Amino acid sequence: FGNCHGMRCTRVVSRTLGVILVVIPSVLCAMEPLAVCTGAAAGALLRWRITEEAKRYGMNPWSTMGINICGSFILGACASRNFQNSHIPLLVGTGFCGSFTTLSSFSLDVLTMLQKGHHARAGVLIFVTNAASLGAAGLGYKVFKQKF
Repeated sequence: FGNCHGMRCTRVVSRTLGVILVVIPSVLCAMEPLAVCTGAAAGALLRWRITEEAKRYGMNPWSTMGINICGSFILGACASRNFQNSHIPLLVGTGFCGSFTTLSSFSLDVLTMLQKGHHARAGVLIFVTNAASLGAAGLGYKVFKQKF
């Protein structure tokens, strides 16, 4: 079953029952999914808590905007660092920001394009993402409202 970023994965085989039980990746291989899952759990719980509090005070959908701005800041901060041989980008970027926000990765993609001088491409990405997302949401709503 190949490598996990250069680490050799081990196979556990049970000859007692004549069945291969499981393939267990080495502890180092398991750290990446664990980092993503841990960050995702924290991000989802925080988003839920903030959204619930916002509902109590009549602040929806402004809470979503605030969450997206904060998450974009966090992802930008994470992207600014050089985390070599670290699971921090997976924990914070992929896991936490991925479940906490709806916009942080998109914001970072646009920022990266702007920093590289691709202003027109960034504008197209902004326009197409928003237009297509709104269209897809409307289409999904219409299709599932009629069918179910």
